[in-house]
Amino acid sequence: MPELWRYKRTAQIAKLLIPAVAKLLSSNRAQLAISLSETAAALLQGKGAGSGWGVSAEVTAAMPFIRAGATVFDVGANKGEWSRAVQDRVGKVRLFLFEPQAMCVSYLQIDGAVLTQAAVGETDGRAVLHSPGDAAGNASLHERKDTHFDRQQFKSNEVAVISIDSFMEAHAVELVDFLKMDIEGHELFALRGAARALARGAIRAMSFEFGGGNINSRTYFRDYWDLLTRHGYEIYRILPGGRRLQIVRYDEDMEYFRGVSNYVAVLARHSNRLQRTPLLQPTIQAIQLCAATTAII
Repeated sequence: MPELWRYKRTAQIAKLLIPAVAKLLSSNRAQLAISLSETAAALLQGKGAGSGWGVSAEVTAAMPFIRAGATVFDVGANKGEWSRAVQDRVGKVRLFLFEPQAMCVSYLQIDGAVLTQAAVGETDGRAVLHSPGDAAGNASLHERKDTHFDRQQFKSNEVAVISIDSFMEAHAVELVDFLKMDIEGHELFALRGAARALARGAIRAMSFEFGGGNINSRTYFRDYWDLLTRHGYEIYRILPGGRRLQIVRYDEDMEYFRGVSNYVAVLARHSNRLQRTPLLQPTIQAIQLCAATTAII
């Protein structure tokens, strides 16, 4: 979002016009159309674009950081779709899988991979996992209250938890080329459990989700921004198709909880591997203008 002071004149005009326009668009049908347009605009920015699209975009966004022989952590491996897709594109990598659900184990027999049947969190120990069924992709260490899952019945069971720092030290892993996290709102806690690795720059790049699960875990994008930028990471949102859009500064509109948005964070000294997404300047200005007007009003 741009500096709002640049658009004061626009805001003044908007404050005069919008109430009149709102009267014309007050019907349920018109409001539904506006809501759908809002969702479509968000998806074009990558907001909520990680829900129901498969793993192709996430894998594409990770490719600049994964070469044959790279060390890769798949945290929240579930059935292994992401890891298999990475191997299909790159070839053999040093792959570590983390998944707490026992029913996922049979899916994770990937050649050369090291499987740890545990959740990943801030400290080693045990925690309660909430799941609607065996091998579910939306199992979480946080009780799920997402409206999208209203009709699902969740059951709870205790699972082991391990931190990234303790795992790296126990297995003599000095450097992680790419850390993929898909743990339904628990990503921030996993990063806190990697404090020593982050401090010494031992994780070159990572991907994480942000969305409805973060309401359940009471975590905000601001928390990710503060933690990662403090350790020298640049943050990019993954757009539909796998392109990346750099988030140059934090703004409250990053707190987008509808569906799931996917992000990549990379240490700034390795960011030259990324090809920036070229956006048309008029398009940027139009988006910024609308956002600024909305924020001021």
